[in-house]
Amino acid sequence: MSRHVARATPPARAPVHASRPSELLAHRMYLDIDWLLPGRQVTLKVEGFNIAGSIKLRTALSMVEAAERRGQIGPGSSLVESSSGNLGLALAIICAERGYHFICVSDPKLSPSTARLIAATGAELIVVTEKDNQGGYLQTRLAKIKELLQARPNVYWTNQYGNPDNPLAHYGGTAVEMLADWEDITHVFVGAGTTGTLSGVGRYLREQRPQIHLWAVDAVGSVTFGGPGSSRRYPGLGTSVAALISKTCAFDGLVYVSDDRTADMLSRMWRKGLMFGPSTATVLAAVEQIGRHRPLGGRIVAISPDMADRYTDWMVP
Repeated sequence: MSRHVARATPPARAPVHASRPSELLAHRMYLDIDWLLPGRQVTLKVEGFNIAGSIKLRTALSMVEAAERRGQIGPGSSLVESSSGNLGLALAIICAERGYHFICVSDPKLSPSTARLIAATGAELIVVTEKDNQGGYLQTRLAKIKELLQARPNVYWTNQYGNPDNPLAHYGGTAVEMLADWEDITHVFVGAGTTGTLSGVGRYLREQRPQIHLWAVDAVGSVTFGGPGSSRRYPGLGTSVAALISKTCAFDGLVYVSDDRTADMLSRMWRKGLMFGPSTATVLAAVEQIGRHRPLGGRIVAISPDMADRYTDWMVP
């Protein structure tokens, strides 16, 4: 007796075949959020499904490959960077695949799981413990970088805070994809850390579709755009020292989100199966905060930089 076996139709999308881990990219992914602002189109641009688990893979690739083209690094080079987690892991992966030594300078807000992954690549992890005068660790991390550069003169600092190749990753990638994929965007919300994503996306929007309203999302306690500095609960968004590239940012509105609002959104997100990190929660809280007080017609696109898995071992919303 013959048996008919149903066969699934193979997907039309071409398979991804990479020769390096950093080529395992999955950027053109979107999720509609229908519960945030009922009756309005809110779409999340999901950046966490790549080998490094965050949008910082774009940044790391842009900075490393530009330095390679300029001859600033090559076989056997050592690189150093200050990071609260995501960029450190992205650089650790890229350095491991290319044979570079990497030194990651971080702080106690680095999640244990990310710390273990960075160390697993063979990178050198230095964790500073002294807070700066804004209640954060960034100034302390940068001071440690300067010490290392003096002690090890052959180390190359990628310097995400002042390197123009940081925003170029998003000017030539993130923003290009977003506008190619959606014709009806009217508002874009981008979280501000080093402001590389915000600066690059903002420049491209100004050139291509200046009618789109760009919102910068920052954390209460961040000094990036001149606000009073104070300690912040979550890593990722906000700074205790304004990055040099923040001066190149052009946006239409600025939204500050408190830790409590981020915690509330994080809890709501996770209970709906949206397993994204606190930066995504902050950005969605900003969308809700603005959407409750003014009409946001058309499509609202918010950028989600990473996933929840790097935070669950220490963070309870």
